[in-house]
Amino acid sequence: MAFKQILQDLSQQLSLSHLALLVALSYYNWWTGHPLLLALWLLVCCCLYRNQGRKVWLGTGLLLLVLLASWQGRLELAHQKATAEVEAPAQVFLLPDSLVYEADGLKGLAKWDDHLYRFSYRLQEGEDLAYLQRGGGLPLVKITGELGQARAQENFGGFDYRAYLANQGVYHTLKIKRLESVVWQESWNPVDQLRIWRANWIHWIQATYPAELASYMTGLLLGYLPASFAERGQVYRQLGIFPLFALSGMQVAFFTKLYRRCLARFGVTKESLNQLQWLFSFAYAGLTGWSPSVLRALVQQQLALLGLRGMQQFWSLILLMAAFTPQYFQDMGALLSLLFTFILQVLAQDRRLASGWKQALILALASLPILSLFFSEYQPLGIFLTVLLSLLFDRLLVPLFLALIALVPVTKGEEVNGFLQGLDGFLQKVQAQLPGPIILGQPSLPLFLFLLVCLALMWDLRSQKRQVYLYLSLFLVGLFLTKYPLINEITIVNIGQGDSIFLRDWQGRQALIDVGGKVSFGPRPKQPEKANADYRLIPYLKSRGIDHLDQVFLTHPDADHVGDLLVVDQAIPISHIYVSPGSLNKPGFLEKLRATQAQIHLVEAGQTWPLFDSQLQALYPLEEGQGDNNDSLVLYGQFYQTRFLFTGDLEKEGEEVVLKAYPDLPVDVLKLGHHGSKGSSSPEFLDHLHPSLALISAGQDNRYHHPHEETLERLRERGISWYRTDQDGAIRFYGWWNWQLETVANSTLEVDLEE
Repeated sequence: MAFKQILQDLSQQLSLSHLALLVALSYYNWWTGHPLLLALWLLVCCCLYRNQGRKVWLGTGLLLLVLLASWQGRLELAHQKATAEVEAPAQVFLLPDSLVYEADGLKGLAKWDDHLYRFSYRLQEGEDLAYLQRGGGLPLVKITGELGQARAQENFGGFDYRAYLANQGVYHTLKIKRLESVVWQESWNPVDQLRIWRANWIHWIQATYPAELASYMTGLLLGYLPASFAERGQVYRQLGIFPLFALSGMQVAFFTKLYRRCLARFGVTKESLNQLQWLFSFAYAGLTGWSPSVLRALVQQQLALLGLRGMQQFWSLILLMAAFTPQYFQDMGALLSLLFTFILQVLAQDRRLASGWKQALILALASLPILSLFFSEYQPLGIFLTVLLSLLFDRLLVPLFLALIALVPVTKGEEVNGFLQGLDGFLQKVQAQLPGPIILGQPSLPLFLFLLVCLALMWDLRSQKRQVYLYLSLFLVGLFLTKYPLINEITIVNIGQGDSIFLRDWQGRQALIDVGGKVSFGPRPKQPEKANADYRLIPYLKSRGIDHLDQVFLTHPDADHVGDLLVVDQAIPISHIYVSPGSLNKPGFLEKLRATQAQIHLVEAGQTWPLFDSQLQALYPLEEGQGDNNDSLVLYGQFYQTRFLFTGDLEKEGEEVVLKAYPDLPVDVLKLGHHGSKGSSSPEFLDHLHPSLALISAGQDNRYHHPHEETLERLRERGISWYRTDQDGAIRFYGWWNWQLETVANSTLEVDLEE
């Protein structure tokens, strides 16, 4: 009861909303160091001092110092684990409920000596490791493997896999090359025991019920979706249905009530039930994989038992999470869960908004900024579909699945499986008929905070129509600036081993040079692989608000430049495609072009396209070739006093032709040909152009060893600085009347491009 008294005292002396806001701002200031967040933090501190007095202000400061010391200690411990020299272990425990079985591999989490690893293993011919699910303990596996690091953020606003794993306490990846032996060992650790039980339940459900039914059952009851659910999951994402398989608070409430009713029938008193609920919460969280939304709902239930309700309960939740699990605020699912909880708590304070459709409408509007921040797109009907399907899942399917488990000797749920197949088919038809999601773009932090402030003022002044219309207009302006940022940019997108360069001016005119793709080696995988553009180029374009491409220039037909053309065209329609005449001589390339909906144009040297304050000009090829590297399109432009040259995969022979045709060709920024190969960027070419800066697009640890050391040495001898996507991530020039340069790895670069 002491904890309850502390919370009550806090709520009497200090507004929990101000304290929670200050704690949240302190965390993100400490984590990001963004000056705007620091300014907001100082503003809240001033308001706190003015409204609550010096005594409360000093007490709050002391609390923040304690939290900052705790966060710093966690950060230093994480840094030690991340930078520690760890040898590849000879044996590891596989965490059974994390195992993901694919057609040609196995992935999951492994641990050994207080280290957690994200492992991957490619199955040998005819090998089947499904038996790992059937053990009675933790699989202890003797292995031969090598350690590595997960990929860091590759593109601006892109997914940071390394940070995502670090947030889970994983600082190394483990590539298992060979499995020597497997032995099951018992564990007395309660967390391990919950993992074993969860894995056994998952395996039993998958072995007992039809595939569609089993995936829904494991998803809704245990928070586990198999790899085979990916295709159906894509339909849900396209419809904007996000939280259905995040184990909502409604599901948590259902299981909690069921637990309490069962124990109450055995005569357990209410006080004992409240005390035992801590044990239930721990067990249920473990059996659902420690899902952020489950943790949030369980903590809220415990706060409700302490007498906290409404917004007081929500702000207390924020403070507890900040104190004990601060990494919670870096998880996308957790933040979405908190967002929807906050909005529903606010709506509950106004009885005029009790109807479901009004709440859904406000929820749809209020969730716009954060959904745009995370996904760059928005399906207007997503919230309404989510509400409808949540009722179906939580009120009907969850109880029905429990009944099926009880009736397993009688039925295997074939009828329910048929219903779910029909539901999948219906949703696929709906997804096909509905227009695609609206691509909004990803707002910058200042713009994101501006949108949130507009929403807050609209809510607070909802009784004053003029004020509501004013802030609604400002909100729409913020969305417009998110989709159409009034700034110039030239970005070398990090697509791995390949090329893709995005150009857009402040007027909205844009061009894309190449689309990237994978070069295939060896036998084809057993199941279709996700296209490179799906998780690199397309997300970046959507984050910039691009819902169509006006002009795409394909320098030549190599797979690492044009391989993902159809994938990009399907996601973001292309209006015009420009190619060299010789590229049509490559077998199959013309058929690929015709499969798009774009108009195809053959480029001639000297042709220009308006862009920025000048125009993009084609310099090469001068005559029809065979579509090889030396038939690459070479594009040139002087934009805001800076001269750019983009050379595709041009090699020494083609460079010599360019030098003869253009004896006076000054260049400030050179995109090196052929990813920095030693066969490109010859000494004569570099001496003639005399660029100040070189850009290299190459994949990390690529099999060609691009860029070659010989090429880098040529740049070094001439004092030419360079940036490379495999080390620096995406490279972006941006500005209005002059250019500033930033990379994903370093956002504060200072480069002098003037002679």
